[in-house]
Amino acid sequence: MNELVDFGFLAAKVAAIGNEKAKMAVDGASLAYNVVQINRFRSMMTELYQISNYIAFNARVRGYCTQQEYDLVMECQRQINDCQNSISKYGVMSIVDGASLLVGIINTINRK
Repeated sequence: MNELVDFGFLAAKVAAIGNEKAKMAVDGASLAYNVVQINRFRSMMTELYQISNYIAFNARVRGYCTQQEYDLVMECQRQINDCQNSISKYGVMSIVDGASLLVGIINTINRK
């Protein structure tokens, strides 16, 4: 789903070439979307860390870890890595959108 939205913003940016107001609107919407995605993935990471820590705590108290618990902790780690990669991706896209928006604002001010 995220890839579809990302592609939609890319298509909108291409369509807005030559129309400064439309470009700034698309860049602003894209920036807002990227920030929301970063926050969503951070929240997911927090939940995954909590699950992993809870399982680890219980295993320490009992003195052993079941295979299912181990598998779940490993899946949490995999998903945490995925979240970190997504945060990096949306962080870079936010920087690009923010810079593009700033350049558009400066160009608009200089024209007046």
